[in-house]
Amino acid sequence: MFYRFKNRNGFTLEETLITITITALTLLLILSIYILYQRTYRKGSNKAEISQNARITVDKIARDLRQSLDIVTKLPANPDETDNPPKNYIMFQDGHDTNEISYIKYYLDGSNLKRQKIVYYFDEDPDTYVYYNSVDESGDPPKESILQDNLVAEYVQNIKFWGDKLISIEISMKKGEEKLNMRTKIFGRNL
Repeated sequence: MFYRFKNRNGFTLEETLITITITALTLLLILSIYILYQRTYRKGSNKAEISQNARITVDKIARDLRQSLDIVTKLPANPDETDNPPKNYIMFQDGHDTNEISYIKYYLDGSNLKRQKIVYYFDEDPDTYVYYNSVDESGDPPKESILQDNLVAEYVQNIKFWGDKLISIEISMKKGEEKLNMRTKIFGRNL
């Protein structure tokens, strides 16, 4: 049995416009959900990255400070001293290798936290490292040589150090709109 169509004109203008509108609204809804997902993912990813970055950074500084033999940087006793505010760098004698006198310095370079390994020597014997505050027979201080200068962390807005035997560290990090502040205390075993 065959049916014959009486009207073979196709879709009306109203039907076409309604179909296009529904299709456009559906695509707009799908695009909005995708953009929202991307923002949420990026936000979570940034937060996870700076959180991990801060944790690894504090762990690395803590490991070095625990082995330190002497802190060279004169740090304030607490963060509230107005005439002697917390420092944004710290330098101390490396305690990992006791056969060699060397120093470690953590400092902020823009938004990068860097770690230097520094040695001091006199011109008469450049292969023998001495303490940073040594003087030669003439009363001259030693020369400084940077053996390493490595990047430790990115996205660091600020870092502060204070304390005596119990060193406090406060680090502020930011990536995109995500911010993180972390504070810890480290006891130097050899100080």
